[in-house]
Amino acid sequence: MKRMFALAVAFLGTTALFAAVEGVVFWDANGNGTRDAGEKPCADAAVSDMRNVVKTDADGRFTLPADHAKARFVMLSVPNGARVARHWHPIAKGKAAGYDFALTPWAPSDKGAHTFIQITDTEMSGGAQPHYRAMAEELRRLATEEKAAFVIHTGDICYARGLKEHQALFKDLGVPLFWCIGNHDLVAGPYGEALFESLYGPTWYSFNAGGTHYVALPMPGGDRRPSYSTAEVAAWLRNDLAAVPAGTPLVVFCHDLLFTGNTFDYGGVDLLTHNLKAWLYGHWHINHIRRQGNVLTIGTNAPEKGGIDSAASAFRVMHLDADGTPRSDLRYAPLPTGTPTRDATAWSAPAGGEILFSSPVAADGLILVGTVDENLLGEGGVTAFDPATGKQRWRAKTRASVKNAIAAADGRAFAQDAEGWVYAFATKDGAPLWESKLPNAPLPGLVSGVTLADGTLYAGAGQSLTAFDPATGKKKWQGGGWRLREGTPDRPAVADGAVILGSHWDALCATDAATGRLLWRKADADFRFRGSVAAPDGKTIWVPTRNKLFQIEARTGKILKQKDLGFSVENGGQPLLTETLILLTSVDAGLVALNRETLEEAWRLPVGEGLVYTAPYSHRPQRPIQGSAVRAGDTAYVAASDGYVYAADLPTGKQKWKKSLGTPLLGTPLVAGDRLYVADLAGTVHCLPLN
Repeated sequence: MKRMFALAVAFLGTTALFAAVEGVVFWDANGNGTRDAGEKPCADAAVSDMRNVVKTDADGRFTLPADHAKARFVMLSVPNGARVARHWHPIAKGKAAGYDFALTPWAPSDKGAHTFIQITDTEMSGGAQPHYRAMAEELRRLATEEKAAFVIHTGDICYARGLKEHQALFKDLGVPLFWCIGNHDLVAGPYGEALFESLYGPTWYSFNAGGTHYVALPMPGGDRRPSYSTAEVAAWLRNDLAAVPAGTPLVVFCHDLLFTGNTFDYGGVDLLTHNLKAWLYGHWHINHIRRQGNVLTIGTNAPEKGGIDSAASAFRVMHLDADGTPRSDLRYAPLPTGTPTRDATAWSAPAGGEILFSSPVAADGLILVGTVDENLLGEGGVTAFDPATGKQRWRAKTRASVKNAIAAADGRAFAQDAEGWVYAFATKDGAPLWESKLPNAPLPGLVSGVTLADGTLYAGAGQSLTAFDPATGKKKWQGGGWRLREGTPDRPAVADGAVILGSHWDALCATDAATGRLLWRKADADFRFRGSVAAPDGKTIWVPTRNKLFQIEARTGKILKQKDLGFSVENGGQPLLTETLILLTSVDAGLVALNRETLEEAWRLPVGEGLVYTAPYSHRPQRPIQGSAVRAGDTAYVAASDGYVYAADLPTGKQKWKKSLGTPLLGTPLVAGDRLYVADLAGTVHCLPLN
């Protein structure tokens, strides 16, 4: 017997096309898409007209009223253990029957533990260029290796051209592929989602895999106005969830994270009462995972380019157990192939977590480094090593990822995590000394580092920029007179009593180091794209930005010099100043030295193609250096994303040597005595003898 779930909201919209539409859901034994004699029905499958939800009867048949203006599709909530060529049919004028769904068995989505892959924000508005094709091949390989139940793309496909071209890129992926609509997928047309619907089907729907119920929700708004409202989507969602057995795990996909607190009320539908386990999103171009109450909220960067806050390009592999409990496994892209080549080192030791932009620091006879926790497995923290042997002396855990620079002095080590907690640990044993929560917003998360200068610890950014007494944790002031818009992989630079820091896609700002008062703000096109770190030089600072270099008075913001570079410095590097040179790391030109007086290029040292991409919108083929150069005598050292450490003759730029560590290197090396310490993305610290 057919069962229709009662509507919980009043009628929305105008006159619908039909009084009813009908079809059948069946198991297609011969794969011809038509129900033949002897092919079994699929009973109890949920089918919807984008508001009403019914279940199929014993013969697999259903009838839907299609009595509302948004009844543009018949949608199947694909059952566990099944796949279908297309989980939706457009409702055609004059056609009331024949909306059939032919199922075939799909073992990876049978009830029980299963895996899926999230990709997002591929933004293929420039056509299927080689880096997109390479990404698609990697996704095919990853889906096969992981025996994925499905792949979900959480939006920004992107713009009209990308929407039209993107499907061909993933043709014959080998696993079911589902799509969400992003803000840039709402384009010109009769209504914002019209083109998306013509190519990808409905903008809200559900399906099942492994005993978990999955729901895709649309972006509330974007480049063009959508025809739907939250109330209309919620009317469907209420009915969809009513058709799901109580206690079934729920996972939601949406282009953005619509809730920053611990409540998840979507248009009056309390998702927590429906066993919400996780919410996966894109939009921000970041890798950011946190727990909001008992719900994992997971943001992922694009798989073929660096993120807005310099997040590494990545795929998100999600493993769910038989109870629907999710576990994240972020895979940096491009995916590695083969065994990496690694040259000999004095020692190499694991830090207990991956290492992003945190560079090794020497303090009190130890080497310290910060680690990230991109999968929320408790791997964030600070680790201390014996500099001679690499033996781990202690490890102090933090609540979330330590993504950037740590600092240490006077028996104390300081770190800041992505959630905005600032920590002080004893360098002798890692014992906690004090901690403080910054007033940062939950998104985008803090990817900047901390700085010790003139007896003060500076942490946070924008509204959370704070000056601490490093001994006690007492706040001297808080709030830099500006707000953080997007994260940047920089850290505060202090010159002439000014704290220099910025926000990507916003501005470069200077705050009075004594009072926290805003001194100046530069938001024009040359300064709003922040990625690099300012270098103090007396009462001035050197600021790399986009493809230029500026010398600026620290307290006034007056520009003294500027240089068009002809290459991108939108990375996390800080200029290295010598007596005669300014050394710049770059996204696409390797290590470049400028004459300090004339700013003319003196030499450049090329590096290899990156093993991962972090600088915003950088992608293969690129040759990025994310960190800064360091100096020892007449030699400059850099660690590059190609996995090599380079030594260059400082006067000439001639390469003295390079050593492969086999894994992307995103931080700045440390010279301590006659040794060089380098951290890699895989979470290993390496010691190289300089002699």
